[in-house]
Amino acid sequence: MDIVSWVVIVLVAVFLVFEGKEALSGLIAMRKNIEQIKKNKEDVQIYKDYMTLVLAYAAFAVLMVVFGVYFLMNQNYPYGFMFFVLAFFCIVFIIEAVLTRTLVLYDNGFLYAGKMFKYRSVLKIEEKKKFLKGYRVKLTSEDEIYVSKKIRPLFEEKLKSFKNRKRGRHEK
Repeated sequence: MDIVSWVVIVLVAVFLVFEGKEALSGLIAMRKNIEQIKKNKEDVQIYKDYMTLVLAYAAFAVLMVVFGVYFLMNQNYPYGFMFFVLAFFCIVFIIEAVLTRTLVLYDNGFLYAGKMFKYRSVLKIEEKKKFLKGYRVKLTSEDEIYVSKKIRPLFEEKLKSFKNRKRGRHEK
């Protein structure tokens, strides 16, 4: 490998450090927001649907480390480092999966990817047709969140409960 290969490996590694920092800050924000909601004495329900992805990424990361060690032992350093960068890629994906496939529902809203949203901001829920099946929740802030098939009924139930509570308040 030449100098261009090393530059590409370093650029990808720098990109991954940035992405990993963003994902970790999202996890930290999510934990802080959960604590804040609990202090407000609201009912908090946390739904996690990331275990399959985490296991797949972890297995792939282990495989990349094995390849990296193999190439380093054979003194092929660029390929060895490239596989270690790919393993780090998998670790960042694990953090992202935990962040984006955890939905925290509470009385007046929900947390997704470390951000707080109110139920009243939900416009509609539609099916997304991608590799990982799920549902796209469109919000008034032009944000979109994604929920899995497993979490959608729980989310809709909480949303319906919120709307019924609001209707009951306006009828009095």
